[in-house]
Amino acid sequence: MESEHHAMAEALSETGAAMTALASSGSGADAAAARESVVRTQAVVERHLLHEESELEPQLHPHTETPEWKAVEKKLSRQPPGVAGPFFAWLTDGMSDEHRAFLRTLIPAPVVTVLAKVFGRRYNRGIAPMWR
Repeated sequence: MESEHHAMAEALSETGAAMTALASSGSGADAAAARESVVRTQAVVERHLLHEESELEPQLHPHTETPEWKAVEKKLSRQPPGVAGPFFAWLTDGMSDEHRAFLRTLIPAPVVTVLAKVFGRRYNRGIAPMWR
């Protein structure tokens, strides 16, 4: 996992540089390079997330009712809207109906909607379209 996190950081850095070059020049070549970089970064991130889901989620699940995990959830629930909003916008972006139904068992749907749509507006406008 550590090497995957390193690869994601490198890919994100590369994409950031490509986007900066595009913003500076506006050239077709820089646009193509930025697009290719985003595609590569998406592949690196998706590979890592699939790995986490397949290997870590099954190990985490038996601990979700422990006091230690409840303390983590409590800490996470106290994030300011400016932090929680972009997180929920990202989390719910492209989420399946099955996963959305599960999320509603943990957090009321109106809370997720307000956080994701209102406080996650910047993600929805600027980041989400890049992944599509």
